[in-house]
Amino acid sequence: MPPSLPADRPLAARIDTIVQNLTGVFDKVVPLRVAAGQFVGHPGLLARAATSRQRLRDAAMAMFAPEFAMLSEHAREELADAIGAALSPEAWIVLRRRDGLSVERAQSVWRRTLTALMLHGAGVVPAAAAE
Repeated sequence: MPPSLPADRPLAARIDTIVQNLTGVFDKVVPLRVAAGQFVGHPGLLARAATSRQRLRDAAMAMFAPEFAMLSEHAREELADAIGAALSPEAWIVLRRRDGLSVERAQSVWRRTLTALMLHGAGVVPAAAAE
């Protein structure tokens, strides 16, 4: 994953950055992954997938550090798991291949999903709602 924005940037900018970074990679990698489906149980592919999941988790925790800092350990783990599931290659496959969404529409879905997770999971109050 390319470098992320510092955690002191606005939440919307950080969400957009992680969505742009992931979708840029996934739209190139997913066709290869689908083609390699015959090797699903291959140890090398399983290890690579585990490494990718951990890198996404680490990047999300760094990028959203202020929001994660407000949470208990249990809530942090649940939110990190939710982000990992929502922004997984499998989720991208569903949006692009099964549902036939354009890259732009799939990115919008991921932005909305991640925004909802951050607002609900981290208890962040949007600026408009705080007024």
